[in-house]
Amino acid sequence: LILIQSPSPMLIAVGMYLPFETTLAIFAGGVIKWLVDAAARRKAGDDKKKLEGVENRGLLVASGLVAGEALIGIIIAGIVAMGVKLTPEDNYAKRVEAARAVVEKAQKLSPDPAEQARRFAQDPELVKELLRAEGLVPEEIEAALAKGIDAHKIQGKLAAQRTLAETTLVGRAPGWFGQAWLGWLVIIALGLYMGLTSLKALKET
Repeated sequence: LILIQSPSPMLIAVGMYLPFETTLAIFAGGVIKWLVDAAARRKAGDDKKKLEGVENRGLLVASGLVAGEALIGIIIAGIVAMGVKLTPEDNYAKRVEAARAVVEKAQKLSPDPAEQARRFAQDPELVKELLRAEGLVPEEIEAALAKGIDAHKIQGKLAAQRTLAETTLVGRAPGWFGQAWLGWLVIIALGLYMGLTSLKALKET
């Protein structure tokens, strides 16, 4: 890139290794900045002081958004560390419910984990329920039963189900959550906010 005198070779090199979602967001940010700069030049003309005011206002807004994102990330990390799932997908919520059902049956058999595993190993129906809770399809369950599962493996699987059952589900994710159109709507809304906020500097200078 340097040999062919490419503009901003470092940015291009870094962008080649970033996931498409991140690269797309950076590209969208560049388009928004270009539109804001064009609108500022149209209104301010050659007034460098006004153009500098727009640039500084935009940097402040962008810095605030980055700082806010970092704080939210820390909060979300804390919530995840506490084993709380705010908006789980339906599939994950069903797995948690299935794990709770398996753990409840295991507790009724015995309070001792080793004894629970031994009792499960003696009952094929309980083993099937345990494997279904792990998300296995009927064909995989039959294949696993044909190979045989000893009490030691069952004890490990029950331990994993107990961990999953302890997850706190706050709510269910709505159907529109995670849709592409919602992401574009957020990008457009943020772009309008940043653009209009930056252009307000023209009235103040």
